Amino acid sequence: MDEQLKKLTGGSWTGTSGTGTGQSGGGSAGSGVTEQQVKEWMAAEAEKIKQELKGQIPSTGNSSSQPPSIPSTGAGTASLEVIKLEAGQILYGGIGAEIIVRTGKAIAVSNDDGIPDVTSGKDVPVGTAIETNHLLVIPREGRGIKPDPKNKDEIYVMIRGSYILLKEDGTKVSP
Repeated sequence: MDEQLKKLTGGSWTGTSGTGTGQSGGGSAGSGVTEQQVKEWMAAEAEKIKQELKGQIPSTGNSSSQPPSIPSTGAGTASLEVIKLEAGQILYGGIGAEIIVRTGKAIAVSNDDGIPDVTSGKDVPVGTAIETNHLLVIPREGRGIKPDPKNKDEIYVMIRGSYILLKEDGTKVSP
């Protein structure tokens, strides 16, 4: 880690190798690099890596059939939200979103592969019914759920993470 910090600081990091303490709590005095500077550099490097990784993710399917990109800071939070899914709506989860269908019948929607059902340990193929009270995890954008056309019951869904709720025509619905 000391080598990486020296690269980041242009050689001004003088932490003691092997102690894991760096400038705060045991590094050489007078190095001129503060713990706050190191945190800022590390955050900047992490952001660069995120941007590089985003550029490496391939798009899936036909762009005209893709849902809009789901903002990581848009709808959705770290807590579970309850959403009523109406007929004609599609709920797309952002990367890492967790979905649990509580009532009613919903089916999997995707532009390519299925959705992991971590409760059963299987993938739910496109167009297949989602079992109630099973945890689904969205691995990539372009996957979600919609009401089963045969459904007569109200559909309530719990979701954690970013998501977008669309009408079948692609217009956004306010949750």
